[in-house]
Amino acid sequence: MPGLLNAASGALGMTPLGLATTGVSLAGQVFGAIKASKQAKKNQELLNQKQAENEADYNKTANQSFLDTAVARDAVKTQKDILQDNKKAVAGRAAITGASDEAVVAGNTGVQKNYSDAVSRLAGAGTQYQTQQKQMYLARKDSLDNQQMQLNNQKAESGANLMGNAGDLMNTVAFTEGMKKKTV
Repeated sequence: MPGLLNAASGALGMTPLGLATTGVSLAGQVFGAIKASKQAKKNQELLNQKQAENEADYNKTANQSFLDTAVARDAVKTQKDILQDNKKAVAGRAAITGASDEAVVAGNTGVQKNYSDAVSRLAGAGTQYQTQQKQMYLARKDSLDNQQMQLNNQKAESGANLMGNAGDLMNTVAFTEGMKKKTV
């Protein structure tokens, strides 16, 4: 190995120590760049996955009617049960008191109005639900976009550092060789 080092250093006009130092430095930079590139690729894949999940979640909720959600279905069922119970109560009171048909209709109209009001409130909650879903999506999207920008900046910085280190290495070699020629 020393013979090879001496031959290479003679051919390049460098001392064996200068050549070995340059080789080790260059190998370290290449190894570091490869490791950084692999980690950046993993980070990019994870970020892409999170972005896709965010899009899929939003598309699912944005295109779904609030009344199709389990919460809304349960609320509508509860309101229907209340409607039926109230209609039975009106009919029961009418039978006991001997109320006229008009009184029964009036009682049922009030019960039906309460039901309609409850369903209208659910529709309003649906609008609020959709707005909240969009706000959550946009907040997550902003966060993921910021992470993407940070990753892009890290990649750019890594490339700039690699080029700067290569330039520093070349300057060191040139300086060392210049000093060697002055001392000879």
